[in-house]
Amino acid sequence: MTDEKFSPLHHEHLNLGARMTPFAGYSMPLRYTSEREEHLHTRSEVSIFDVSHMGEIFIEGEGATEFLQALLPANPSLLALGQAKYTMILNEKGGVIDDILIYRKGEDEYLLCTNAGNQEVDFKHVQERAKHHNAECSIENRGPELAQIAIQGPKAKQVVDGVLGFPASELAYYSFREVQATDTLGQYKMLLSRTGYTGEDGFECILPNTHAPLFWQALIASSRADVKPAGLAARDTLRLEAGMCLHGNELSQERTPLEAGLNWTIDWDEGRDFFGRKPLEKLRRAKNFSRLRGLRLVGRGVLRPGYEVFNAEQKRVGILTSGTKPPSLKSSVGMAYLERPYTKVGTRLYVQIRKRFEEVEIVRLPFYKRDS
Repeated sequence: MTDEKFSPLHHEHLNLGARMTPFAGYSMPLRYTSEREEHLHTRSEVSIFDVSHMGEIFIEGEGATEFLQALLPANPSLLALGQAKYTMILNEKGGVIDDILIYRKGEDEYLLCTNAGNQEVDFKHVQERAKHHNAECSIENRGPELAQIAIQGPKAKQVVDGVLGFPASELAYYSFREVQATDTLGQYKMLLSRTGYTGEDGFECILPNTHAPLFWQALIASSRADVKPAGLAARDTLRLEAGMCLHGNELSQERTPLEAGLNWTIDWDEGRDFFGRKPLEKLRRAKNFSRLRGLRLVGRGVLRPGYEVFNAEQKRVGILTSGTKPPSLKSSVGMAYLERPYTKVGTRLYVQIRKRFEEVEIVRLPFYKRDS
């Protein structure tokens, strides 16, 4: 007997010959062909990813904005209707419980999109903080009834235009629209956002479970581009090339957004006391914290998470959180938390790979940047 959960697209993956793997309590596609092929196809054409394991928490009603102002480092009142923002849910020490997307659907109507493995923790935390603030807004986890599909790649706009009949170019980056879609089961609403986790242009679609298989099939059948499915393995190498953090690697309850270089996710407006603000302000004034940096391997081998980083005197000064040799790059790269003063771009350090010390160089993130 198992408690493993299944995406509403599970049978689609099996029919396409996907290699499945356990991930965050779900059975998810690791790859369909090869990680390299799926990665490079996303960079040149368009790939679709099943991300239905992500969580969706809806916060609606009078007082929702005021409550979220007290909860999140991003100030929801600064978002226009139809705008999304990447931000964090923090603990009392300023550590990252989860990194999320917040969507402002109405004046007091929001959606928080959470990571798969954190959605129950997030939901409980949001409920507890709402009780603390005597917030009267409704808080509902609708993740189990919703699917999510990411359409990523330089030809994503053409595919969305063709399948949904919606002028995708009208959506600005990090904006969204609720669109009316139709299939053989009838009409339904879809939240379409111009967001993604690959470093490419793209869209993420949130829709009812019942309509997800037909929409997935329609995307693959699109005549506007060569649409192929891609799995978790390619999704990870794509996000690493793009310098995007992964919760459980770069982000955790022991790490703050400041250490991760995510100060831009915080609205430091005066007079607003969001949960976790005080320890972040103290850390910001001190300036003596570790920083997340990109590393490029100069020597032999492949960078891997958990490898230790040393200075020229073989003193340990950091640790890798992610690392691989991505298909789009000529050398192995990774991200690491490094102690000051070993954080300047261009600095040469060493990583221990088995019994060897191999040279690495600190480089600017992201490692890959798409043509605009």
